[in-house]
Amino acid sequence: MSSWSWTLIFAAALVASLVLRAWLASRQVRHVARHRETVPEPFRATVDLAAHRKAASYTLAKIRLGQWQMVFGAVVLLGWTLFGGLAALDSVLRDEIAPRWGGLAHEVALVAAVLTINLLVWIPLILWLRRKAIAQATAFRAELEATGLQVLYDERDAGPGEKFADAELLGCPLRLTVGRRTLGSGEIEVQVRRGRESRAVSIPSAAQAVAELWHDLP
Repeated sequence: MSSWSWTLIFAAALVASLVLRAWLASRQVRHVARHRETVPEPFRATVDLAAHRKAASYTLAKIRLGQWQMVFGAVVLLGWTLFGGLAALDSVLRDEIAPRWGGLAHEVALVAAVLTINLLVWIPLILWLRRKAIAQATAFRAELEATGLQVLYDERDAGPGEKFADAELLGCPLRLTVGRRTLGSGEIEVQVRRGRESRAVSIPSAAQAVAELWHDLP
């Protein structure tokens, strides 16, 4: 078979894989969304509706983020293969490294270069998601302050666990979480310190819902 035939087979397999994964993801999204308001019968004695909604929202956010990553990954793969990225990189490294240090050094350098470039290519997507989350959190803080609430905005470059622990130490009565997962589900996670109640509120009406929840606290 010619190289053109193998190229067509590869492209067809990639498209078929993307279509199949997108179809399976859409089926799961529809199923989770359809049953979001009803706890399955075997779990009703141990799982309340709020926890079930939270799990469903997390699942939907994870699926949607996975779909973006799938498309982005396919574009990167096409760049390496059909558009000749890997062949061009291999040619450059072979000419520069193989004559001086041998074939093994060339192969090691090729693997290291591919891994490094892949990491650099994914960084813009990660930074975009981070900026989107920060912008949403900043806007949400302004909306909360407009309702008369005092807001402590933790914008440190730290992990969620550290931030949650510090919120507990400070005695924050309500902890609101805005991140990539919440943006994907269109909701904001609200954790009530007293009683450990957790719920999710829709982003468009989140400020008013949180203000009402605050006033209802004992």
